[in-house]
Amino acid sequence: MNTTDGRDGKFEFDPSDLSAKVALDPNQGIYVAPASDITGASGAWVRQFSGSVDIRWFGAVADCTGYGIGTDNSPAIQAAIDLVSGTGDAIIIPQGKFRCVTRLVVKSAIRISGTTTLQDSTAASLPDADRGSTLVFDAGVGGILFRYTTDTDSSGTATNPSATASIVDGVRFISGSAGSASSGAYGIESRARISVQNVEVRGFGDHGVYIRASLSGGDGVVYGNANKSVLINIKSIGNSGDGFYLSGNDANVISVVSCHSQGNAGWGFTDNGLIGNIYIGCVDEGNTTGGYRTLRAATQASYFGCEVEGSPTISLGAFCVVRGNNLETLAGLQQIAYNGLQVRNGNTLQLNNTGNSATGGVSFDGTRFFFTAGLKVQSDIRSSSSTGGIGYLTGAGGTVTQSTSKSNGVTLNKATGQITMNNAALAAGTTVTFTLTNSAIAANDILLLNHISGGTAGAYTLNAQSAAGSASINVRNVTTGSLSEPVVISYAVIKGATA
Repeated sequence: MNTTDGRDGKFEFDPSDLSAKVALDPNQGIYVAPASDITGASGAWVRQFSGSVDIRWFGAVADCTGYGIGTDNSPAIQAAIDLVSGTGDAIIIPQGKFRCVTRLVVKSAIRISGTTTLQDSTAASLPDADRGSTLVFDAGVGGILFRYTTDTDSSGTATNPSATASIVDGVRFISGSAGSASSGAYGIESRARISVQNVEVRGFGDHGVYIRASLSGGDGVVYGNANKSVLINIKSIGNSGDGFYLSGNDANVISVVSCHSQGNAGWGFTDNGLIGNIYIGCVDEGNTTGGYRTLRAATQASYFGCEVEGSPTISLGAFCVVRGNNLETLAGLQQIAYNGLQVRNGNTLQLNNTGNSATGGVSFDGTRFFFTAGLKVQSDIRSSSSTGGIGYLTGAGGTVTQSTSKSNGVTLNKATGQITMNNAALAAGTTVTFTLTNSAIAANDILLLNHISGGTAGAYTLNAQSAAGSASINVRNVTTGSLSEPVVISYAVIKGATA
């Protein structure tokens, strides 16, 4: 029985040759060779346990009281990872703060679990121990790297099995970099397909979550295959690079679900994949450079139900698909650059802020766009639909009917609608004028008018003069006889300008 604090447990002696196991466990977390044969060839004491492997068995101590303070637990945690990886077992990081001086590296599949629930995790100071399983990395140090078979060492020779299918759940990765940039100091870096959920990544010197993989080397490296990775409920906060950065020819079809990128020095979410990745219910909040962006012209990234709160810029490529998103920037930070964005097949983009701008043309193909406070474009807007066209949706229009006479004014505060005129007589060759009071009309606006029904076709001419909050509508009987008809006029307001 080992009663050392954190390393206690029941051990039984196994007389078989355990030299390979002993060699893989220099910290004696599970295998302890006797003094008579420290190689383990004559047997070893073996920890009796079921479930996950505790990093404290390997000497990890949760005594971190501040950045750079406490026991260096990197060797202990790395020893646990190396022993358990590829065996099907999992390691548990218990509640507490464990200081790490060097980055952790995973070379074979493993599950790393903790107790973090991501509740109340927005404070900039070092989290208290009661906020879950926390690994606290020294400034300028990366958090954890998941490697792939094609990774190379300094000699250029592939040396690794693959961390593909690794899982991380319920762990907080915190760095003491505190906003100081340090190239390569990523919070979570992966070159293999992984699943990460319920994780916080905070304060690292580069990107918070960085997935870079390319079997063909098209991204400048040969870094493996991270296709179909899954990122769920990750908070990436206060890092010196982007919150999430997915890059490479084989970093595609990655599901990014309910992830939150906040207060990073770069972008919230960067997609540099060859094909594109899927973002569902993600939140971008106050990232310095921008919110969502794609870097490759042909990337077909998809965004569903995502939000932007206060990041200055959104830049999406021509083949991205967006639907049901709330992309909102703060006042004074209102640049949204679409760069030829094409949203296809009935998807919807909804923007609830002023000052939206589109450059390079925006292509609408079977798509509905909603802008609750206006859209400004610096180029043209074109529709390729043979049946859809450009116009108003249900809710934008209304109807009103004149009373008493054809010269009576009417009020309809809608950008489009129908006016049913009184059926009083209008003499041959006579023009009648009435006022449409409408708050949607400005002085330079243009009213499109059409005699839609309710009278003799071709018997009337229509025109209008706009003013602030109203328009004078002129109706002329061009026939040779008096007409007593309830003429129905459809109108639409087109915003105009003189400068």
